Amino acid sequence: MINITGLAIGIACCLLIGLYIFQELRYDRFHEDADRIYRVNLTLANEAKSTTIATTPRPLADMLVNQFPEVGSITSLEFEDGVIRYNNELSNITFAVTDSNFFNVFSFEIKAGYAISSISSPNEVLIPASLAKKLFDNENPIGKVIDLRINETFYPATVGAVIENPPSYSSITHDILIPEPLWQAANPRSSRSSNWGTMAGVRYAKLAPNTDLKQLSSDLNEAMISLIPERFRINREYSFQPLTDIHFGKQVMWSQTPTVNPNFVLIAAIIAFVILGISCINFTSLSIGYSSRRTKEIGMRKVIGAERKQLIMQFWSETFFIALISLILGLFFTEILSPYFSALVGDTTQFRLFEHPAILLIIGIIVLLTGILAGSYPAIYLSKFKPSQVFQKQSSHNSNHKLIPVLTTIQFSLAVVLIVGTVFMNNQMQLLSDKNLGFDDEYVVQLETPYREGEKILQVLRNELSNETSIRGISGSWNSLDGEGVSFNNIPFQADGKEIRGSKFGVSSNLPEVLDIKLLAGNPLSETDETTNEVLVNEALVRSFGWENAIGKRIDGAFDESYTVKGVVQNFHFQSLHKVISPLILEPNEALTKIYLKVNGQQLSSTINTIEEAWIASAPDLPFQFSFLNDQIEKQYQSDQKWVAMVQAASYLSILLSCLGLFGLATLASSKRKKEISIRKVMGATVSSIVFLLSKDFLKPVLIGLIIAMPISWYMLTIWLQDFAYKIELNPLTFFIAGMTTILIALLTVSWQSIKAAVANPVESLRSE
Repeated sequence: MINITGLAIGIACCLLIGLYIFQELRYDRFHEDADRIYRVNLTLANEAKSTTIATTPRPLADMLVNQFPEVGSITSLEFEDGVIRYNNELSNITFAVTDSNFFNVFSFEIKAGYAISSISSPNEVLIPASLAKKLFDNENPIGKVIDLRINETFYPATVGAVIENPPSYSSITHDILIPEPLWQAANPRSSRSSNWGTMAGVRYAKLAPNTDLKQLSSDLNEAMISLIPERFRINREYSFQPLTDIHFGKQVMWSQTPTVNPNFVLIAAIIAFVILGISCINFTSLSIGYSSRRTKEIGMRKVIGAERKQLIMQFWSETFFIALISLILGLFFTEILSPYFSALVGDTTQFRLFEHPAILLIIGIIVLLTGILAGSYPAIYLSKFKPSQVFQKQSSHNSNHKLIPVLTTIQFSLAVVLIVGTVFMNNQMQLLSDKNLGFDDEYVVQLETPYREGEKILQVLRNELSNETSIRGISGSWNSLDGEGVSFNNIPFQADGKEIRGSKFGVSSNLPEVLDIKLLAGNPLSETDETTNEVLVNEALVRSFGWENAIGKRIDGAFDESYTVKGVVQNFHFQSLHKVISPLILEPNEALTKIYLKVNGQQLSSTINTIEEAWIASAPDLPFQFSFLNDQIEKQYQSDQKWVAMVQAASYLSILLSCLGLFGLATLASSKRKKEISIRKVMGATVSSIVFLLSKDFLKPVLIGLIIAMPISWYMLTIWLQDFAYKIELNPLTFFIAGMTTILIALLTVSWQSIKAAVANPVESLRSE
């Protein structure tokens, strides 16, 4: 049962990880002609650095269609945070403003209604099935009226069509599709003019087959020279990124789609084959071990007339049958474990095995090869013995098969790589969790606001909560402190004839005080600084310009603006710890999207209720939703945590499977050497000497596997840590402790059977002699 169960577990794990990999690899490929759909990106560059952004000027779409025959269709998507109201219930939602070409480019399934007409209507919207279920339950949603909150006013809109929910492997997601005519009618301030200087929305183009992308990009950039005002021409280059490459591409600024490092998929594939490999090694080793006990059976069969080819077919048939049982059991485990694995990798879609016959084919081939290897020893080696050899008491076939130690070495090498990886990856995650960010994120309540209303809501909240002793401070920012990104990142700053690249962060004047960001020099911001363009800068900016005294220095920005340095703050992490702290300007700004309330941490429930009451007074048309800043900051490492969890689960399974195999082999060895052990005991051997005798043969391959695994682990961890600006040291002591732990586990596994054999009564074993 050990070899069957072990192989079944390996098959199940490999299938689950394989399903996940297939899902990642088919990102955005469900669209018709997906290989012809491209996102238009814009790269801004200088001599030192370049930044690619996903947003482009609005006139670009018409220009591409009118001047370039290679562009068959092009659609725009502009995402806006919004609110909908139905039956007096409010819901935060993301509006995706688009045009009539949306369904000419993308192939989302229509569940109900008339999408083509609705996408051009000035009073209809399109909603996904999940939102239709949430709002209308089982009622027919077509024709229902919902209210859209745009610029502090609710506008009625009719549901014209229901779209199937975008699959989890789609980079294009939306809560509600709003046709451009409706948005323009409700939001005249949102200009759709021919302003080439305004970046607004993402453009997706469906190109003609066999289009030369390099030539098209070159022609587009050449045509831009005469269309774009001179001050917007410098260091700009347009490019076309395949839709199917976005998921695994580099993260592009102002993109709604988070990307995935393709190395992670490679790691997942390696983990899958490591676990399956360990299971197959177990199966093969134990099959060889069990078969060596069947020599007398082989001799008897030959005596009564069995031919060698019949014995070969018998042994191979048996191993194939056992492997087939393991495969069926593995499929059963896969179905049972699928929801748990989906939760582990953060995918709400339950993996469906039979949608991917290629995975079953691959697993079937591996199981077939395992059966061939596992059955080869009894089928080819043992079947060649003559009956006279088999019945000799001292025959060479009773010796241990040389393949078993080799397989055990490989098995534990793979297991140790995962165990060491788990230890160091957990240490790295702990470093990220414990790292001092340069500001106080504990007990900070974060609220989301529409940027046009943020300052007004902030002032009302300050007035409503001014007498609350549980609230120590209230402030806000345009940008996010939870690693979601900085609106103005990698933009040029000039001073004293030198240009650097950095970020700009819009804040309320008291944000450094509320979040305890230390002021090193100069004076704090005040509410009047927005008109005087006085700003705070961080240490990284001061060092980049080489200033000894930054106070009073003038900095010129990228959009004809200039700033005067009023103070210098200590460096703090306003982005993920994957990145180093870059030069930063803290600029007073009334356009706020985040409000932060520093609370004292006592009686949190009543404090949140108080904040909610104040919110209703300040923004009755907006739903109250809150989070804690430190929780939001932790979320930026969810992708890393997912991979750590996967490697950790794989390491546990690998050591479990390895020890199961070792236990089985130790059991076989103890049984095979019963008489030898009994004779040794009769001759005066101690229990400890017998345990050592039985254990050392198994610990040798484990130790060799450990030595092989250490450099492999070090190399793979070095590659993984390259993605972090702040990382742990690969301490040799940790390698040593992980290795010794593995040896201890292996020793305990083997010792159980060794001790059992050593303390057995020798009379029982020698009775037949």
